[in-house]
Parts: sequence; structure tokens; C-alpha cells
Amino acid sequence: EQDNVSVQDYDAAKTVVAVTEAKLREAPVPLIVRVDENEILLDLRTLAEEEFVFVINALRMISD
Repeated sequence: EQDNVSVQDYDAAKTVVAVTEAKLREAPVPLIVRVDENEILLDLRTLAEEEFVFVINALRMISD
């Protein structure tokens, strides 16, 4: 069975992703992510272990 996704659902997801990406860029330590098909992607291989705290803080900031 295939899920049906309306244009409105697609546009809403696109908006949420765009707003989330913008908020992450506005974090005290900007978090630059990649967006692909309405998904936010972060390549953790590009981070040193001591930088993970910045990712956690940025995600906490936008979840409030």
C-alpha cells in the first residue's frame, strides 16, 4: 500500500525543514546542515568528538 502525500503536506514539510535549517544556522555556534528531499542531514564524520556538544545545544535550542 502506497502512502498518499498531498501538495499541501509536501509544502508544509518543506517549510518546516527550511525554518529548522534557518534556526540551526542562527545558533550561538551555527550548525550548517544539508537538506535533501525535505530531510535535514548532518554528517557527523565532519565533527570532532568535543564538538558534539554544539550540535546537542543547537538541537535543544530549536526544540524549546
